[in-house]
Amino acid sequence: MRVYSKEVKAGFILKEDVFVSKNVPLLKKDTVLEESHLEILEVFLVESVEIVGTGSLLEKENSQNERSSENSSSEVNQESSLASSKTSLFLYRYKQAVTTFTKLSREWVNKEKVDSKKLEGFFTGLVEEMDKIPPIPLFLNQYSIKEDYPYHHAVSTGLLSYFISKKMGYTPKESIQIAEAAALCDVGMLKIGRSHLDNKGILTEKEYEIVKKHPYVSYKMVRENIASNEMVLAVLQHHEREDGSGYPTGVKSDQIHPFSQIVAVADAYHAMTTNRPYRLGQSPFKAVEDISLKNFGKFSPKVTETLLESLITLSTGLTVKLNNGKKGKIVFIDDKAPSCPVICMEDTEKVIQLSAKDLYTIKEVVVWR
Repeated sequence: MRVYSKEVKAGFILKEDVFVSKNVPLLKKDTVLEESHLEILEVFLVESVEIVGTGSLLEKENSQNERSSENSSSEVNQESSLASSKTSLFLYRYKQAVTTFTKLSREWVNKEKVDSKKLEGFFTGLVEEMDKIPPIPLFLNQYSIKEDYPYHHAVSTGLLSYFISKKMGYTPKESIQIAEAAALCDVGMLKIGRSHLDNKGILTEKEYEIVKKHPYVSYKMVRENIASNEMVLAVLQHHEREDGSGYPTGVKSDQIHPFSQIVAVADAYHAMTTNRPYRLGQSPFKAVEDISLKNFGKFSPKVTETLLESLITLSTGLTVKLNNGKKGKIVFIDDKAPSCPVICMEDTEKVIQLSAKDLYTIKEVVVWR
């Protein structure tokens, strides 16, 4: 039954997705409309929607509503508790992984060689827990400690590379290989020295030239002990760019291995979103916009599209905290302006769209759905 939006009431149930962009639904099928949803329909000038039957849950008997409300409340509490439990277990394993990788990488730097056998199975249990919370690999920046950034970055880039690889259709085995390669990309940076990692200002030209050598240093440390040539290439090429502007060799897209293209995007995204000793990280929404739009031509379009679509799809419905301390729920993200999501504020139930000119930005996700 199609109904004009101005006649829709709270309690109506959507029969089909509501789109304002061809790729991403504004509201999803089976949504029980609330007052905030009605405001969204008005803001986006949606003329009409398909609803189920007469559409209204409000016409049911009060006793049924009360029972439904009690059951719903119980289910929400159970889901919230389960989500919290899943997150806690993942974070426990994530912190363990960072601690383990810190010890391993220091050992490898001292020996100037990576023992890849010690990395076998490193990601297996961790990705199993991560898969239970689909949006979390996109927001790993929330758990990084800037003083230990290199080790958090290695583990997080590995996890995000695994996530992107699976979304792109790679096998679980290939995805794990890509994750392991991503984690090893910066062992050469550790070999060069923490002084360049912890630089509190803009690198001098001389310092930057030293830093640009780290992919090759990493490559030399891993090449003898990793059987997969694809993994070795991913380590060497993770700073190469599609237009030839990258380093260390300046190769272009047709010479960059697909594994390397995935790791390049994951590496850049996590680096851009994470607090460093010398600067604050961007929001994931601003970072993905910069990678997809401002740096168009630098990264593989297939990989950046996968990252963008994943962020849009998995962020919708998340409860977030802004940098002013207020909370809200993400209700829509425009793929042409992902840095400006539409949010329904928790305290006022008003729907606002963040703007590139606003002082307000999303600080963190506080409730995973």
